[in-house]
Amino acid sequence: MDLLGTKMLSMALIGGISLIIGLITWKVSALLGMTERRKGKKEVITSLLLCFGGGVLFATCLLHILPEAREGFHEEEERLEIHWLAELCVSAGFFLVYFVEEMVHVVLHNTSHTEQIHRTFSMRKSG
Repeated sequence: MDLLGTKMLSMALIGGISLIIGLITWKVSALLGMTERRKGKKEVITSLLLCFGGGVLFATCLLHILPEAREGFHEEEERLEIHWLAELCVSAGFFLVYFVEEMVHVVLHNTSHTEQIHRTFSMRKSG
């Protein structure tokens, strides 16, 4: 299999497995009997599963994307004599996404909650 085929297969497997694991959490919550009366336990388990998913994405970034970024920035690192350019760009991208997410929360928090789409995107509890 060529390089492009391997990358496409890896992308499909990572996406598919993540989707399947995400869907399994619904069945697990039903099997464990997590209903509205036990909302506290359900929120803790959901939070733990989300943290695990975030850790998987972060590990994917560090283990797969960062080495390729280092390879791509190799010439620029030598030219600029900055040996941490790839790490800087990956970190800048991470914090840019985080900044945009925080700005969306600030904007949604400071506007009225009349539209259905607005209530859908405003998930963070205020206060």
